Amino acid sequence: MPPDFAFERGVQIKDQITNDRTWLDQRDTTFIDEYNVDRSDTGKPKYYANWDDNTLIVAPTPDAAYEIELWYNKTPDRLSSTNTTTWLSTNAPEVLIYGTVVEAFSYLKNPTYVQLYDQKYAQAMQFLAQTQMGRKRRDEYADGVLRIPLRSVDPGGK
Repeated sequence: MPPDFAFERGVQIKDQITNDRTWLDQRDTTFIDEYNVDRSDTGKPKYYANWDDNTLIVAPTPDAAYEIELWYNKTPDRLSSTNTTTWLSTNAPEVLIYGTVVEAFSYLKNPTYVQLYDQKYAQAMQFLAQTQMGRKRRDEYADGVLRIPLRSVDPGGK
């Protein structure tokens, strides 16, 4: 797997001769084992499964060389001396700020401010979660309609 791999969202194979792309269906490893009992039977792969953290298996056994395209979510880059921003600090800075302030005020033993900023942190987290759900972080094939409307800027500037 790529070094920034978090989890797969889908797998496609590309036929080297025809350049046709085909999505593979995800199954459990037990299904792959039962489907592909005789490993000498070959064909164009239809299914894939997670064998372990670093390995995907396909079935049936490929009958030719196929190019595989892995669609995946990546692990965000960590903060360092050369990387001074993260996805969270760029896209939801209020979550980062309120979380930090709640933690700081908990050491100052001031429950009034801890409660205030804890509520603001919870609201910011809820908005972030709703925004991500509204941006189709779910199965796009099951339902093409956004479940939670997103606030959008009026293109006319009104």
